[in-house]
Amino acid sequence: MMEDDSHYVWTYTSCGLARLSRTELDAWGGDPMRRVQVAVFDSADGVRSHAFNDASSPHVAKSADGKLWFLRYDGVSVIDPRHLPFNKLPPPVHIEQITADRKTYWQNWSGDASSSGPRLPPLVRDLMIDYTALSLVAPDKVHFRYKLEGWDRDWQDADTRRQAFYTSPAPRKYRFRVMACNNSGVWNEAGTFLDFSITPAYWQTNWFRALCVGAFMVLLWMVHRMRLRQVARQFNMRLEERVNERTRIARELHDSLLQGFQGLMFRLQAVRDLLPGRPSDAMQALDIALDRGDKAIAGGT
Repeated sequence: MMEDDSHYVWTYTSCGLARLSRTELDAWGGDPMRRVQVAVFDSADGVRSHAFNDASSPHVAKSADGKLWFLRYDGVSVIDPRHLPFNKLPPPVHIEQITADRKTYWQNWSGDASSSGPRLPPLVRDLMIDYTALSLVAPDKVHFRYKLEGWDRDWQDADTRRQAFYTSPAPRKYRFRVMACNNSGVWNEAGTFLDFSITPAYWQTNWFRALCVGAFMVLLWMVHRMRLRQVARQFNMRLEERVNERTRIARELHDSLLQGFQGLMFRLQAVRDLLPGRPSDAMQALDIALDRGDKAIAGGT
């Protein structure tokens, strides 16, 4: 490893020449869980990668003019950190196609800017969106980020992958956004986007939900009406039983009172017959009749 005059640390690895900031390296030393940004120069940048066979001797040195010299097994490589090629052009991004359940519903291989997308069928299980970015300097070093608005909460880091995958997305309108950066880390923040929608099945529509709610309310109203009828029927049955019972009691009272009054009238008639010739017997018979009449009235009430 060797630190250049701009405080970047360089190391020759089997995958290429790596450069990282001394500040980030020190921060990583204090927090090993920290993610360090590393720039790798490989064969696409003219660096020949290799595996070291001998680790006992130095493999890098810095000359007075700031250049770094790396010793390889088949020669010497030199790099000038002050004059590195830098790609300032952000890569243009476009979306190529949308595939749902292994069937392609939209294609735009020409790369023309267009935000109008398809209307996918209901019950999509596997959704795949292909995208790309044009960077002729180092196409394999283009990195991507994407986000499906309405589904993803944050941007998804796709690294160099050029496809986005989704499983069983809900039926609604979506906007797929994607951005890319070139080999020098310059991002195309604007990126591109594509609007599309997934058609809901009939049981996923608002009118079907409203119909279900309406049917439930009607069913609830019918159950309520049936319950009211049942309560009214029970109330009428109990009322009829009470009316019949009171009618029976009233009839019995009427019959007993009528019988008592009739017996009283017969006794009073007998007293009347006794008054002319036997007044004492008539008074005794009258007392007995009045006493029995009181008892009969008391028993009837």
